[in-house]
Amino acid sequence: MPIASHFPYPYFLEKMRSFCKIQLSVEELKLIADVVKHKERKNSKVRFLIFGTGHDSKFWYLLNKKGETLFVEDNLEWVEIAKSIYPYLNILPVSYGTFRAEWQKLLLNPNCLREQLPDFLLNKDWDVILVDAPDGSSDSAPGRMKSIFWSSILASQNTDVFVHDCNREVEKNYCDRFLGIDNINATVQRLRWYKINHN
Repeated sequence: MPIASHFPYPYFLEKMRSFCKIQLSVEELKLIADVVKHKERKNSKVRFLIFGTGHDSKFWYLLNKKGETLFVEDNLEWVEIAKSIYPYLNILPVSYGTFRAEWQKLLLNPNCLREQLPDFLLNKDWDVILVDAPDGSSDSAPGRMKSIFWSSILASQNTDVFVHDCNREVEKNYCDRFLGIDNINATVQRLRWYKINHN
């Protein structure tokens, strides 16, 4: 269930969302922001991993300015745009090498989703992971199969995982398989919040 709200206020979020042209709704932004700030109050430094750069990148960076925020991005054009506007962002370029049209085949063969991830991804306890990329809007797009699968690997006992666009078939099926229906903590509009329970 959602945690008590402290920061930021809906009015501030609406202004920020409108100014930055952020696609996530105020309610979705607020849920993620509340979790990040809750963890900051407990641990002081939050490790925040975000799949995707975009108009909301500055917001996430400022939200977690006291902590460590890493963006994972496959669109090199977005990488260049983000670095030119926000040179202080820490961005890891990746290549997924997939197409959304392959999602059913890959779901049956999850070993094809495995990659040799960098040590600095694997060797950190990520407090919060947000999956909002890559593009999963068409069969020719990469789809979010790998980013959801990777999140399930990178999540530890204390990781909160958020996945956007879970109203879509691919995201829903991959989240159900790799993040687990029993681990859903809350759903707000198109956003799912998972608290991972590794045995």
